[in-house]
Amino acid sequence: FCTLLAPAMDVIVVDFGSEQWKVGWSGKVPTILPSPANAVRGGLITSWDAFRSGLMRVFALLTATPEESNLLYVVPAQFPESSLHQLRHVSFETGVRSVRCMPAPPLALCSEGASSGIVIDIGATKTSLTAVYEGAIQDYAATTTPCGGKLITDKVISDFQELHHVPISTAEATAIIQQHGYVAANPKALQEIIEKGKAGALPPVMWSRRPGERYDVS
Repeated sequence: FCTLLAPAMDVIVVDFGSEQWKVGWSGKVPTILPSPANAVRGGLITSWDAFRSGLMRVFALLTATPEESNLLYVVPAQFPESSLHQLRHVSFETGVRSVRCMPAPPLALCSEGASSGIVIDIGATKTSLTAVYEGAIQDYAATTTPCGGKLITDKVISDFQELHHVPISTAEATAIIQQHGYVAANPKALQEIIEKGKAGALPPVMWSRRPGERYDVS
């Protein structure tokens, strides 16, 4: 997580996404919260009332009072300037002491001890690729595609229901991916997994939703 601003200053870090928020005190392990309904979509704040409600929930979770709090928002690389102004305005309306907004890619590199590199951020509804040089985002080398983790989740839901004729929730599909998904280190490894799958050479995988109810998710 982030350790920024004055070292002696307690800072609440808020990293908001479409599906979940990562929040907590700087330098500490963050807590994962579900994103308030309709608050954020594709990295953009779509309902300021819902966002404000989510922010108050953060204060309650951390047993912090706004008047004694300093906020650090982790924002997407191409976050609109108008949204930055509104974000600060909404935050100061709650009575916080200070607000700072910092783009996610340089912070991601900083957490790994680097100042230059390429950051790939796979979110719920989009994937962003951003080049960073000496802590500065290179806008000409940044791109975003409207494909994210939700695409995989929706595919698992569709395939599962087609195969077993049983509906599953988004949370259950996510659990299947987390517990039994394969991660390829490179294109060659991905092709090997695909070929093994087609040949039936991958070990069978059974997923249990509840005792006595098992499904093949190979």
